[in-house]
Amino acid sequence: LFVAMVFCIFSYYEKSAYMLCIKVIVFISAIHSFGVIIQQFIPSLYKVCIEFLPDSMINVVLSSRHNGFATNPGFAAAFICAGLIALITILVNDRKITFWNRCLLILMIVALLFTNKRAHPVFLCIALLLCWLLPVHNDSRINKYWKIFLAIVGIIVFFFAFKDFLVRIPFVSSIVQTIDGLMLGTDVTSSRSDLSSWAWSLFKDNPVFGIGWGDYRSTIIGTITYSTELDTHNIYLQLLCETGIVGFVCFVVPFVLFWTKAKNAYCRCAVAEDELSKTWKSPLFFSFVFQTLFLIYGLTGNPLYDPNWMILYMFACGITLSFVTIERQSSEEDQKKEIL
Repeated sequence: LFVAMVFCIFSYYEKSAYMLCIKVIVFISAIHSFGVIIQQFIPSLYKVCIEFLPDSMINVVLSSRHNGFATNPGFAAAFICAGLIALITILVNDRKITFWNRCLLILMIVALLFTNKRAHPVFLCIALLLCWLLPVHNDSRINKYWKIFLAIVGIIVFFFAFKDFLVRIPFVSSIVQTIDGLMLGTDVTSSRSDLSSWAWSLFKDNPVFGIGWGDYRSTIIGTITYSTELDTHNIYLQLLCETGIVGFVCFVVPFVLFWTKAKNAYCRCAVAEDELSKTWKSPLFFSFVFQTLFLIYGLTGNPLYDPNWMILYMFACGITLSFVTIERQSSEEDQKKEIL
């Protein structure tokens, strides 16, 4: 984490530096994917591997059946999502898919589905779809909408044809349970609606400056839970609750600003033919998709309060800042040449 922080502070202006870090992200994600897979299918090997973890972590890791080498299934899913984005970034850059890249892609997708997390795969698909749809003109976008529609129909048909087998996959099983719960009118939020309602009530009592950064966790003991401290699982509500309107604006405005810059930069590079755009298209892909995932996942998760998410988010923002700076410098140089 310290090395990643230093890198984010001293952001490079070279694409190769970012691509090297993206390869490291793929490597770390592959390890976590491997952990989830062997935990599910080769438990004897999994027990041998976790012996290399610190003693303080082993009991925590063994407390779940879907977390691999992470202390929480959500952490494992987050690492794998970042790795999938990074791997697709490399494929965009290389424009070829080797046999080993295919194997790694399948490994990560299967591992993600076996983490038993619903939000991560769904939000990752939404982020990737946005990245696929935005940098095209209207006619091309309509064609892509048809492809998405046909893909959804194909997935539905495939599901009903192989339902008995597919429900054994934790992600699919969770989705089915969620749909059944909605139809029966039961609580499918795992009591998170209570956390959100409490955060909103605290915000209404302290609308300007909130109750104080990090104080939400302590307020739920005795009101929502007996002894467990939890976050809201919605960073926007928690920001309103803890920092009020003032703090909410201070955070959300930069979020939107960086996301807009990343979107505009990627869309320009995706369709442009100049050398600068071709060079930076792949790292900007990572920046845009990860920022999108971060902001969407913030509706049901706590990425703002997780150092791993924040380090990667800063890394993604660093890519956009580097490109915007280089693009501005290049434009200024071109203008000077025209004047001369």
